[in-house]
Amino acid sequence: MPSLRSPRREWYTGTSCLLPEMPMLGWTRPLAAGDLDLAPHRHAGAWELCWLRRGEVDWWVEGESHTVPQGHCYLTHPDELHGGDHGILQACDLYWLHLRLPLPGLDLPDLEARLVALPRVFRADQVSAGMWWDLIGEHRQAGGLGATAAARAALHRLLVATLRSAAAHGASPLSPAIARATALARTGLDQPLRVAALARAAGLSPSRFHDRFIAEVGEPPASWLRRQRLSRAKQLLAAGRSVTAVAHELGFPSSQWFATVFRRHSGVAPSAWRANRTPT
Repeated sequence: MPSLRSPRREWYTGTSCLLPEMPMLGWTRPLAAGDLDLAPHRHAGAWELCWLRRGEVDWWVEGESHTVPQGHCYLTHPDELHGGDHGILQACDLYWLHLRLPLPGLDLPDLEARLVALPRVFRADQVSAGMWWDLIGEHRQAGGLGATAAARAALHRLLVATLRSAAAHGASPLSPAIARATALARTGLDQPLRVAALARAAGLSPSRFHDRFIAEVGEPPASWLRRQRLSRAKQLLAAGRSVTAVAHELGFPSSQWFATVFRRHSGVAPSAWRANRTPT
């Protein structure tokens, strides 16, 4: 039986986990920023691997902030202090598990060294929701014939797909077309850029550009563009700029609209984020 199960979250821990090397497994789907608290915490002796199927999450680890887009994994090492920005989790579809090494039966040399070498955040397009649900499904049927063996096999498939994704994208630069579009976006964050303008810069039709962008970047161009603007907004706020000045510099029609967009994304007002931007 799960340690907790509801329509929007489910997790297994302690004796409800089938595998001693995986002391926690779960998923959650908060509908709005702040629906779920994510206060600073540590996992003693355990790695934490998270996969974001939908949405976007602002995460920090040992004082370093990271924005995680959909289709990406993020990783924390054993005993590291981490949590959601301002102790909250944004609207998303998030899956996670904890690992304690070594992993029985996994024929993968130097696994710990491979995990240490991974970036904090990386694309994981070889990972699917089905892989996670194979693992969760075995826990839902705990006690069934071969459930432990099947859960371990599902865990191994998921980890191999995760490591292959990280290896593939570590050596895959953007194509010239998509690189032109992202360069235009980054230099024009103060302009009311539309996805159609980025498609023109790439020399592609809007539909073709949308598909290529997702394939190479890992998220739709509109959400990527919004994330770039909000990331720049946080940099300016952290440097001491006023909310009004940041809204004007980034081309928002008003400071009120900027505050609305910022709060919807981050769960807090820009003034509150500016006053206390780093969790302790």
